[in-house]
Amino acid sequence: VHVNDLKKYFEIIKPKSYDELYDYDLHRMFIYWTEFHASAIGYYFLRKYTLENFKDTTHLEHIKNIELPYHIEYMTNEVGATDNADRQMYVIAHFLSKMAVWQYLYPDTFDDDFIQELTNSNPWMEELYRLLTKYDTLEKIYLHFDEMKEILNKHFSGM
Repeated sequence: VHVNDLKKYFEIIKPKSYDELYDYDLHRMFIYWTEFHASAIGYYFLRKYTLENFKDTTHLEHIKNIELPYHIEYMTNEVGATDNADRQMYVIAHFLSKMAVWQYLYPDTFDDDFIQELTNSNPWMEELYRLLTKYDTLEKIYLHFDEMKEILNKHFSGM
């Protein structure tokens, strides 16, 4: 997924040379987006195509009682363990990708109210989630990378 994202990104930004991609600050929003995107696609296929009857309530109960608390704790611990905003965003992007898949596959349980409640202590995170799920392709989200950066600047400094 990352390779395809990068190929599409090249088509959009039309770099003069490969070296331009080493300007991390210039491409930071793409990097965060592709982490979210690749993780969401991988997790979606894992849930949908490897679980027998993925809509079964036992799978949903497992998510609510085991996976969700685990991922919240993991994210909290990892984000709290570093001051590196990029590492924090890597972990957050993966967490948000799982939320997106859960909402997509189980919309009655992981509805908008649930997402809002889950992110209520971090309104910027809900805002970021809404943006990432609203624009589901690179072509669409690329036009909103500045908006994404503004959201992140509410929580992180110097994005």
